[in-house]
Amino acid sequence: MENPIKIKYSTELKLTEEKNDKEYEHEYELILALTDKNNEQNNYILFFKNFINDKWYKLFNGKNEDVKENIKDEINKTNPNILIYKKKFIKLGK
Repeated sequence: MENPIKIKYSTELKLTEEKNDKEYEHEYELILALTDKNNEQNNYILFFKNFINDKWYKLFNGKNEDVKENIKDEINKTNPNILIYKKKFIKLGK
Protein backbone atom coordinates (compact mmCIF):
# COMPACT_ATOMS: atom_id res chain seq x y z
CA MET A 1 0.00 0.00 0.00
CA GLU A 2 1.53 3.30 -1.04
CA ASN A 3 -0.48 5.59 1.21
CA PRO A 4 -1.29 3.77 4.44
CA ILE A 5 -3.91 5.37 6.65
CA LYS A 6 -2.95 6.14 10.22
CA ILE A 7 -5.63 6.54 12.86
CA LYS A 8 -5.18 8.22 16.19
CA TYR A 9 -7.49 6.88 18.85
CA SER A 10 -7.96 7.31 22.54
CA THR A 11 -8.94 4.97 25.33
CA GLU A 12 -11.54 7.61 26.24
CA LEU A 13 -13.96 9.22 23.82
CA LYS A 14 -16.23 12.26 24.28
CA LEU A 15 -19.12 12.94 21.92
CA THR A 16 -21.49 15.87 21.95
CA GLU A 17 -25.13 15.50 20.93
CA GLU A 18 -27.44 18.34 20.05
CA LYS A 19 -31.07 17.68 20.86
CA ASN A 20 -33.92 20.19 21.25
CA ASP A 21 -31.47 23.12 21.18
CA LYS A 22 -29.48 21.61 24.07
CA GLU A 23 -26.06 19.99 24.05
CA TYR A 24 -25.38 16.73 25.85
CA GLU A 25 -21.91 15.32 26.35
CA HIS A 26 -21.42 11.57 26.51
CA GLU A 27 -18.24 9.82 27.65
CA TYR A 28 -17.13 6.41 26.46
CA GLU A 29 -14.24 4.11 27.36
CA LEU A 30 -12.43 1.63 25.12
CA ILE A 31 -13.31 -1.95 26.07
CA LEU A 32 -12.19 -4.02 23.06
CA ALA A 33 -9.84 -3.77 20.09
CA LEU A 34 -9.29 -6.21 17.24
CA THR A 35 -5.93 -5.83 15.49
CA ASP A 36 -3.81 -7.45 12.79
CA LYS A 37 -0.64 -9.20 13.86
CA ASN A 38 2.08 -7.80 11.57
CA ASN A 39 -0.41 -7.44 8.70
CA GLU A 40 -0.68 -11.23 8.36
CA GLN A 41 -3.92 -12.64 7.00
CA ASN A 42 -6.14 -14.50 9.48
CA ASN A 43 -3.78 -13.64 12.30
CA TYR A 44 -5.51 -11.35 14.77
CA ILE A 45 -5.09 -10.21 18.36
CA LEU A 46 -8.12 -9.40 20.47
CA PHE A 47 -7.54 -6.94 23.32
CA PHE A 48 -10.32 -6.75 25.91
CA LYS A 49 -10.94 -5.15 29.28
CA ASN A 50 -12.09 -7.21 32.25
CA PHE A 51 -14.88 -5.29 34.01
CA ILE A 52 -14.29 -7.00 37.36
CA ASN A 53 -10.64 -6.06 37.87
CA ASP A 54 -10.22 -3.33 35.17
CA LYS A 55 -7.22 -5.19 33.69
CA TRP A 56 -6.54 -5.53 29.98
CA TYR A 57 -5.94 -8.93 28.38
CA LYS A 58 -5.03 -10.09 24.90
CA LEU A 59 -6.16 -13.23 23.13
CA PHE A 60 -3.83 -14.55 20.43
CA ASN A 61 -3.59 -18.08 19.03
CA GLY A 62 -6.09 -19.30 21.64
CA LYS A 63 -4.00 -18.05 24.58
CA ASN A 64 -5.01 -15.37 27.10
CA GLU A 65 -2.26 -13.06 28.38
CA ASP A 66 -2.17 -10.04 30.66
CA VAL A 67 -1.25 -6.80 28.91
CA LYS A 68 1.95 -5.81 30.69
CA GLU A 69 2.43 -2.46 28.94
CA ASN A 70 0.20 0.56 28.59
CA ILE A 71 -2.80 -0.61 26.54
CA LYS A 72 -2.51 2.30 24.14
CA ASP A 73 1.16 1.47 23.42
CA GLU A 74 0.34 -2.21 23.00
CA ILE A 75 -2.45 -1.55 20.49
CA ASN A 76 -0.33 1.02 18.63
CA LYS A 77 2.24 -1.70 17.87
CA THR A 78 -0.41 -3.33 15.68
CA ASN A 79 -3.05 -2.02 13.28
CA PRO A 80 -6.39 -1.65 15.05
CA ASN A 81 -9.23 -2.69 12.76
CA ILE A 82 -12.15 -2.51 15.18
CA LEU A 83 -12.40 -0.38 18.32
CA ILE A 84 -15.41 -0.86 20.61
CA TYR A 85 -16.33 1.69 23.25
CA LYS A 86 -18.80 1.46 26.14
CA LYS A 87 -20.68 4.41 27.57
CA LYS A 88 -19.37 5.45 30.97
CA PHE A 89 -21.82 5.57 33.82
CA ILE A 90 -21.72 8.56 36.13
CA LYS A 91 -21.82 7.75 39.83
CA LEU A 92 -24.13 10.06 41.75
CA GLY A 93 -23.55 10.72 45.42
CA LYS A 94 -21.51 8.45 47.67
